[in-house]
Order: sequence, then C-alpha cells, then structure tokens
Amino acid sequence: MIILDTVIVGAGQAGLGVSYFLHQDRRQHIVFERGRIGESWLAQRWDSFKLNSPNFMNGLPGLIYDDSEPDGFWRPDELVNYFQRYVESFHLPVRTGTSVISVERTKDVDGFIVNTSIDGQVEESVLSRSVVIASGSQQMPKIPSIHSQIPGNITQLHTADYQN
Repeated sequence: MIILDTVIVGAGQAGLGVSYFLHQDRRQHIVFERGRIGESWLAQRWDSFKLNSPNFMNGLPGLIYDDSEPDGFWRPDELVNYFQRYVESFHLPVRTGTSVISVERTKDVDGFIVNTSIDGQVEESVLSRSVVIASGSQQMPKIPSIHSQIPGNITQLHTADYQN
C-alpha cells in the first residue's frame, strides 16, 4: 500500500494549486482525476463558452499568465492547455482516468484509506495523512423545486446538459 502525506481529489484549479504548494514543500502526494486534467471545463461547458474572468486572473501559483491577450477570455480548451503546461512545468503527480471510490478513516493510524478505480475496476488503496477534496461545486446539478411548476411543453435544460 502506498503511504502519502496528502491525496488530492480533482485536477482543476484548486487541486493543481494545492499540489503546487505541496510539491514546493516536498510533501509526498498525488492528485487523482476521474477524467482528464480540467475535465469539467471540457465536458460540462457549451461549445461557445468563454471564461467569465480575464486571462490574467486565471493564472495559477508559480506560472503567471504571460501571453499576448491578458484582457481576453479563454475558451475551456485554452484553459485546460494552460493546466497541462502547469502540470508538466512543475512535474506534479497527477493520475488521470482514476476515480476515487471511497475515503475511510483508519482505525489504528491517524489518516485515511483512499480507494481508487480505473474503468470500474478497483485499482489500489492509498494511505494518506490528509485528503483534499477539490472536485468543485458543480458536479451535481442543483435544480430548484419550482421547476416542477413549469408546463411540460417547455424544455428545461441545466447548464451541465447543454452543449450547443
């Protein structure tokens, strides 16, 4: 069983930022991402989506935005390309295509057992002193109860389901 200081769940802005600081502090850690780096930016946005914040505000620690359009607005694929460069620049320990299926507090040691799977097959268990859940707040659509009062002939889509 692998023993680490920290397991991070999610390879978006928050997860990669935490990984950067742990890496700088030479802490043994890993980032598990169920899909690709920045998966939700690629899979849960519509075709023409652009970020709401200007490019210069989307930099991560240690790799500040330095391209030609600081006041422009990235498309999701451009942001994810930046994330990829970030991971490569700092050699962050990101494991993609790996789902965290459970986190359990250990009984005999102060820490957590993190169980993972790849393609639905149990892959490994990792013992970690701490776990950071950085999977974001948009993983499950939140539908207000009033939606049931809208007539059935009106199509309702959550942004997670809208692509183009």
